[in-house]
Amino acid sequence: MARIAGEINGPVAKQHGSCAEISGDFCPEGTSPQSKRGFDSTTFGTVYAGTFAVFKPASMGIGFVVGFLIGGPALGAAFAAGAAIPGPAFVVPVPIAAAAATDWFPKCRCFPNECVFDEHLRSCAMAASGKSSNPFERLPYPGQKCVPAGEPGNDGIIVCKLQACSADDYAPAWEQVPIFGSVGTHREETRNCLSSSGNVEDSLLLVDNLPGANGGTLNNTVGNRTALYKSMGVQPPITQSRE
Repeated sequence: MARIAGEINGPVAKQHGSCAEISGDFCPEGTSPQSKRGFDSTTFGTVYAGTFAVFKPASMGIGFVVGFLIGGPALGAAFAAGAAIPGPAFVVPVPIAAAAATDWFPKCRCFPNECVFDEHLRSCAMAASGKSSNPFERLPYPGQKCVPAGEPGNDGIIVCKLQACSADDYAPAWEQVPIFGSVGTHREETRNCLSSSGNVEDSLLLVDNLPGANGGTLNNTVGNRTALYKSMGVQPPITQSRE
């Protein structure tokens, strides 16, 4: 959580009355500089330690509320789905701790962009904000995918939503880099579902290190993930996936 908090807080600052990226740095995938309600990582850690044994259904419900407060219905659904994924017990209290750590006053941070249908890509993808210099802004944040929510409405518009990656999304192995999963646009959805082992527990959302192309490891940072995508052949803004 400290790593994630640094990614969403560190690259931006108030400049001339608006929230913007600091020179030489940029927001993580799927996010952009915005002023919204904030998050206190110290409170999160304290509450997390005291709620380790909370049941998963409660986590899902509170996760939706937290996501809704921070980023609207789409992020609420993603938080709830993330809490529902089978996995180690340490995932369960995350949404509850996040609920306690969320404040009510707008702060300048890297907040999620909207998950929308892109007519050019013919796929759901994260909307380009025009405020971020991250070449992979249109990818969701690690561990998430932007997918159609159902059949098109009467107006023909396809509604998209953020979801947590499934176990199957993390399974495919890559040849260029010792990593597993799928990333980029596949049919009508855009994924960022990479894992160092092919398992949910080692999603790039959760690990602190990335596999290096020539062996060894690198710190899991926004810049290093950007280099990783490029070494895998992912081309922005029209992203690609391999399965």
